[in-house]
Amino acid sequence: MRISPERLWAFLLVAQFACIAAALPAAAGQIAARDGKAPIIGIGGVIEPGDEKTFHDLAKAMPNALVVLVGPGGHVGPALAIGLEIRARGLQTVVPPAPSAHPPAR
Repeated sequence: MRISPERLWAFLLVAQFACIAAALPAAAGQIAARDGKAPIIGIGGVIEPGDEKTFHDLAKAMPNALVVLVGPGGHVGPALAIGLEIRARGLQTVVPPAPSAHPPAR
């Protein structure tokens, strides 16, 4: 699968977002978006009731967005609704690796 330069740039931005989010304590869910050549919808923190509506509105406005998932999860109902919408819209997702307390073996 070939990744466009725009998607690669978006992935690098996502990785930066993930590093920052991983350093912060888990808080209420935050759903934010960046529109442009490579639109991104980022979901971080704990998913709470009502987050599915926020996600729906963003996904409707940005039908080709890359969805970045960073966080511990949260309430099952809203999380399932978001997952079903991602699948129904055919959106691509990225889950950056969690930072490790141990460096990789050499």
